Amino acid sequence: MLHCAAAALAEKASFPEREELRTLQAWVRLEDFAKADGRGIGRLLRQLGIVGSTSAQDVGFCKQLDEVKKGAPACKVHDLDIVLGLFAARPPAIFKFPPSISGVHELLG
Repeated sequence: MLHCAAAALAEKASFPEREELRTLQAWVRLEDFAKADGRGIGRLLRQLGIVGSTSAQDVGFCKQLDEVKKGAPACKVHDLDIVLGLFAARPPAIFKFPPSISGVHELLG
């Protein structure tokens, strides 16, 4: 389920062949998405049923993943090409939070 969710968040991106490296890459993608979304990794894993679920093979997993992606800001995870065996990902756009209250109000529209 972890690999499936990470693959859906970084469409067309490949995974390393080795299982432990694939799992690290998947975790980095999910963690990046959770940070960009603002909900955090724990909440994301619970929403997907990866943790805190009685059934690890939930047939509604893909539907849950689609709902989580729908409820998040437009965000797609991109892997970063760094040293072999290390993994990093980032959202496509990073912006600075407004330094003033008026800027925050403007951002929130």
